[in-house]
Amino acid sequence: MASERYYIPELRSNREREDEKKLFSKEIFTEKLKNNSEIYFFKSLNENLIKEKYYIDDSKKRLREDSSDERFSAISELLSRYTEIPTIERSRGSETKIEYLPELGEIFRPFVPQTDTAVADIPLPTPTTPVLTPEERARLALLRRVEKLRSPHLQALLKFVRATPHLWDQIQGFQQRKDMMLQKTSEPGENHRLFAPLLAGMAVTPEARAYLQISLDEAAKQESDAIKAAAEANGGYYAPVLIIGAGIHGAIFNAQLLNDRPDLQALTVDKDTRLGGTFRKPEGKVFRTNSRNRAEDRTIDGLPGTDGNINSLGQYATMQISDMSSEVYADNDTFGLATALNQYLSGNTMLGVEVTSVEKNKRGEQGKYKVRLEDTGLDQELTVTTDVIVVASGLGERKYGLDENDTETAQGIVDNFELALATGQMPKIIPYDIFLELVGDRRIQFPLEPFINKRIAVVGNKDASNTTIEYLLGLGSEYRGSVAQMGKPQQIAWYGPEFKTQAEYKECTRARYAELGLFLPRVKGEKAPVQPVAERVNRLRQTEEGKITVLSNGKNSPERADDFDFVILATGFEDQKAKVFTQLYSGSNFDNGLANVESRDRKGNRVTVARRIQGESVYFVGPSANISVESGERSAVAAIEIPENSVAIWRYSQRTATTARQLAVSLPRNQDYELIKLGKKQMPEPEIDGQEDNGFEFNVSKNTADKMFPPEVNYANLLRIRALAQGTPRPSEGSESDILAITVESMGITEDGADYRFKATMDEGAKEHQVWMRRFLDDEVNKHLLARLTRTAPGRITVKMPVVEGKTTVDEIEVVRPRRTSK
Repeated sequence: MASERYYIPELRSNREREDEKKLFSKEIFTEKLKNNSEIYFFKSLNENLIKEKYYIDDSKKRLREDSSDERFSAISELLSRYTEIPTIERSRGSETKIEYLPELGEIFRPFVPQTDTAVADIPLPTPTTPVLTPEERARLALLRRVEKLRSPHLQALLKFVRATPHLWDQIQGFQQRKDMMLQKTSEPGENHRLFAPLLAGMAVTPEARAYLQISLDEAAKQESDAIKAAAEANGGYYAPVLIIGAGIHGAIFNAQLLNDRPDLQALTVDKDTRLGGTFRKPEGKVFRTNSRNRAEDRTIDGLPGTDGNINSLGQYATMQISDMSSEVYADNDTFGLATALNQYLSGNTMLGVEVTSVEKNKRGEQGKYKVRLEDTGLDQELTVTTDVIVVASGLGERKYGLDENDTETAQGIVDNFELALATGQMPKIIPYDIFLELVGDRRIQFPLEPFINKRIAVVGNKDASNTTIEYLLGLGSEYRGSVAQMGKPQQIAWYGPEFKTQAEYKECTRARYAELGLFLPRVKGEKAPVQPVAERVNRLRQTEEGKITVLSNGKNSPERADDFDFVILATGFEDQKAKVFTQLYSGSNFDNGLANVESRDRKGNRVTVARRIQGESVYFVGPSANISVESGERSAVAAIEIPENSVAIWRYSQRTATTARQLAVSLPRNQDYELIKLGKKQMPEPEIDGQEDNGFEFNVSKNTADKMFPPEVNYANLLRIRALAQGTPRPSEGSESDILAITVESMGITEDGADYRFKATMDEGAKEHQVWMRRFLDDEVNKHLLARLTRTAPGRITVKMPVVEGKTTVDEIEVVRPRRTSK
């Protein structure tokens, strides 16, 4: 019997769709296999469309039932993920008509251009196709971003927003103005900005923004956990390109690489547990940046003194700062969220890991380098092998700027932290990045409270010290419950700067910080809220009364001592990349031994865009490259002479993107274009004590439960989003639908006073769903939400979810609090 060919049908109109789905049933599929028919479909639905042939020769291999199930499941999984499948019609010579863009459903429909550009007559790519066309690259990059947006956490958020009129109206307003947003940021055929109106609409709506931040973090964590699980299970993880750092320049590099080589599966690693880099270390708005916020415009160079965007996050970034803020100086949270969105949508990231060593891999093993990582959360070692390493770690690690030989000060800082952690108090000695995290923690309602009526020493003389003092004075971005009526710091001593008066400060600082100058002495010797101290801090000591003694001296003066309640070390960062690469470079001066990576600018001039270890495929981009100011920069940009501008975004953004573009050309062609599919990390069964047939007890630490969520968050709504993200449990056996009802009740504080105790129970008829309930309540964010919801009388909350064949919608999930009864 001659073989027949069957193609996955195009799912056209709603009317035709059901008939076509019926034709593609399991029974028909199995019958075709038994008749030696050939079934063709396309891996991952990318536009390279590598054709997979499933062919069973019954004379050589007997058809097994499980193999039939396996093949049917593989294709059914694709059908369930997309409501429309790319259609392949019979070829006309060397030309094949291909429908590329999948229908993204009701949520995405307004944001997908309904034009004929989705259909193109192009040759069908094969594994020997040398280069992808620009149209192919753009469409494959789009599908990579769509896959990211299909994370359960982001899907649940989008469904909630779509079902909430006052939020959806805000987003629709952005969609109606999409032409204004996308102008001058993309060319015809490019789609990297496709979801900018959707994400911008959520980012500027306070309630939706809060849910977006939380859902994005959960989606990134889920991805990271899956990569870690794969690395652990396989004894390592291979990626052709490894990027170290998920901050601004890591995101810029990934966005450019995705545009130029969407077939590659690069991996990014970062020591933080959240995407977004330094700007997102605080969970909220703490400081404003010192560069003006301007609209993205590809036609203008983004340089100081022009109308160009000096905060550009890359030519192929989905989001720009100007999409999310109109403030002249945007806040850190906006920078951090835009960076996190770009990084998530353009690359795979493993979070919470620190690079401990890089070495040459053994001959014959996959990958040129072996990179060892320490998972700081689980205290375990993971291994990644790669052929190219790109270091985008930014400014480096924190530095204290004190006497390096004074071990007592170093030990005192460590002891101070340990004591603060043990007592739950604010540490007395606070490095700048820790200060940002503490005051930016939006779960803390009164961030300035520890500093009221206190003497504070701020050490440093650059942007970090400026923004620290601004925040303490009330010139920051957000203070939540810390209102002026409650008080302010008694005095701030500013160690390091040479100026002594307002006039001197104005002469040597940016206009951006002019308002801070009003708090300095008008004349020398005058008392003021901020007192400059032109001395270098050498050592710190803690007194018996709990004060911190600052030991400092001027250029020609003896050391003197002064006591403070708090010392904030806003002394910046230092480059420590040499420590990791000692096995690849043995010179005495690491930076001086690096080779320049050059390109040409628009005028044809040679420009250093990155640096690399000589003879190795290890590149440094962004501030970690530490590129010297070149003569062409001095003639083009007067502001380059300002020391802080040597690490500015505008100076390195285009350089980072150019490095990615050059590497994209030189990297080997990847013949397997299948998108990496990472399964969910298997969740261990939670430890349960006091278990009953239909419930169990659990604890939430008092420190966690006492902290509030951001004020824009509606606790019940967030709980509904997270319930939907976990997926709908199956109905009980023999039942078409159930109501899963979980009741959580507060049981007071444990005997040691460290935890709050809770009991969760389920309805008698829903025992089959106990595993779903346990996993839902084993999540730390869910526990925190329930703790907040049960803080007030009657101390009980019930979550009801319909369990039906099919999907549950967010508006069907109820969070019910019993009414209080009066005696």
